[in-house]
Amino acid sequence: EPDITVWFTQWRPDWLWITAAILAALSYGRAYTSARRARIAWPKRRLLSWSSALTLLTLITSGPPAVYGPVLLSVHAVGTMGIALPIPCLLMAARPLRLALKVLPERTDGSVGPREGILGLARMAAQPGPLLSGLTLGSLTVLFYLTPAFELSLREHLAHETSLVLFLITGVFF
Repeated sequence: EPDITVWFTQWRPDWLWITAAILAALSYGRAYTSARRARIAWPKRRLLSWSSALTLLTLITSGPPAVYGPVLLSVHAVGTMGIALPIPCLLMAARPLRLALKVLPERTDGSVGPREGILGLARMAAQPGPLLSGLTLGSLTVLFYLTPAFELSLREHLAHETSLVLFLITGVFF
């Protein structure tokens, strides 16, 4: 049974999420450094927000919520809601796409590069179709917990990882 000490000592590293967090931290850090070198003002609070989101992501996916989530519904729900609500809020507060647009060069030859891809993604996200507008956080949560998807995510690792990605993406769009 979990007590207060296990919340600081029980870990089960999920290398997929740890790797994703490290790559995201390095990418944002590189863009932040490029902006500073180019004398583009970029608030440190956004760097802190990005770092906080990635730290919380690692804690939820590899820390006590990952250890006890498969056996305690309350811990599982806290972990899932952590993935779906505060992490996306912190990620969006860091304004990663805006930072990328400030540091990535604009293509003048008509080809599509990373900057143009981000602009296309931003246009798509700004006008979500019926699928995305119907995929709200509340309905996803109800559909997840009241269908066999929840049980499947407890039994199969791939289903669990897929559900975390889905909750994170839905939280970002929400």
